[in-house]
Amino acid sequence: MLKKITVAAIVLAGLTGMTAANAALYSYNGVVTLCTGTCASFASLDIGGTLTGTIDIDVAAGGAFGDADIVAFSFQIFNPALPVSGPIGDPVNDNPLILDSGLGIAASNGTTGTTDLSNEINSGQMLLEFLVPPFSSNGAFVVFDLATGNGQVCLFYATAGCIPGATQAVAFEGQFSLVPIPAAAWLFGSALLGLVGLRRRKV
Repeated sequence: MLKKITVAAIVLAGLTGMTAANAALYSYNGVVTLCTGTCASFASLDIGGTLTGTIDIDVAAGGAFGDADIVAFSFQIFNPALPVSGPIGDPVNDNPLILDSGLGIAASNGTTGTTDLSNEINSGQMLLEFLVPPFSSNGAFVVFDLATGNGQVCLFYATAGCIPGATQAVAFEGQFSLVPIPAAAWLFGSALLGLVGLRRRKV
């Protein structure tokens, strides 16, 4: 006899496996404020463009985290002055350019940070290294200052950091915000219920 699986059980199972034990989800909203001549080579890069996304970190309130604690991230860089193109995983022509941890275009490499007792990010830096040409041939990173939320895209990156006029190709200003887990769970549950409703209508 088959056991009836309720929607509530499906939602609970999904939420249980969706994040790590101490995972905290953060959203990011930013805008490009500086773009050097390098930007002309990439459709998604220009002043006034947007950098938005989320990052899932395995960290408790008042804790510290590093590369190994980055559960997943998904960012997109979009140039509103140009039409949408792709995305097909082409860093040169895609607009928006999608930086998702599951796509193999970029990976966390050099990230260190801390959270306060409210689990808001309050210090450190996050480095996302580009793993595919043409970025990878130039040692390219997206670098976030986690204390301010601002950052840069750096070429020929060195331990000294991004150097204006030299290694800094793009500068952007933005902010990380903690997404309350109950809200995230509600969104997940609502989406799942919608899918269940669609399935019922198709049967």
